[in-house]
Amino acid sequence: MDKLYEHDFGQSLQITGLTLTGPTVEAHFCIKGNDDSVLVMGTLDGDVAIVPVPNSMLEDAGLINTYIYERNDTAGKTVYKFELRVERRADLPAATYDPTEEEVSYFTHVIEVITEQAEIVQATKDELLAGLTIGGVETLPAGSAATADLVEDGGKIKLDLGIPQGEKGEKGEKGDTERLTVDAEISATSTNPVQNKVIKSNIDKLQDEIDNFTVITDATLTREDIAADAKAVGDAITLTPSEISTLTELLTVGDAITSVGDALTLTSSEISTLTGLLN
Repeated sequence: MDKLYEHDFGQSLQITGLTLTGPTVEAHFCIKGNDDSVLVMGTLDGDVAIVPVPNSMLEDAGLINTYIYERNDTAGKTVYKFELRVERRADLPAATYDPTEEEVSYFTHVIEVITEQAEIVQATKDELLAGLTIGGVETLPAGSAATADLVEDGGKIKLDLGIPQGEKGEKGEKGDTERLTVDAEISATSTNPVQNKVIKSNIDKLQDEIDNFTVITDATLTREDIAADAKAVGDAITLTPSEISTLTELLTVGDAITSVGDALTLTSSEISTLTGLLN
């Protein structure tokens, strides 16, 4: 082969006088001083072998070690070795191209047409988006694919949507259905959380009794009058057994006071003062 130079490519190495057994040739190329080699398969015609030289080995000047390797099913051996020299040369000139006036005119026209079409497309897009409205929205069965359809309506574009409903979720745990118990009477030992109704009812009842209670200041009333008034008040007031017991004790005291009053001659003012002290 002729000399090799930097930047050559597509070169082949022709070797004659080799004694090889196979129809192909296995060659290993390695830049001298570098342990990495490149494997290339060549052809063998009689005693002439033709092996392509890797283009990567021709990028720089230097020596290339070439090994011819022969192998079979049980063994492999380097049977020949020789060196190739790559000569240094000037760098390749930068690729340049000077188009003709006709080519410049043609490409300018193409660019203008493309630009014009792009502007038309953009204007059409803006017009469509400006008039786009949401049309109908349909609920689709669970598991369906969502849909979106553009529909023309009176020169305007509507977007009809189909949205699938969600899958039915798993049944939740049963909640606490125990009802609250509201006490019917006030109790100091009740554990029920709600007693406000019965408390309110008793407070209202007590307020009514206070509002309707009349203080007796008339000293001319007899014991029978007081008893009659007490009975009338008792008929109008619903008392608990405890309240009745308390009232009985008060009436007993009242009897004693009345007996003292029968023995004493007191003015109305003295009776009022005495009543105040007892209260």
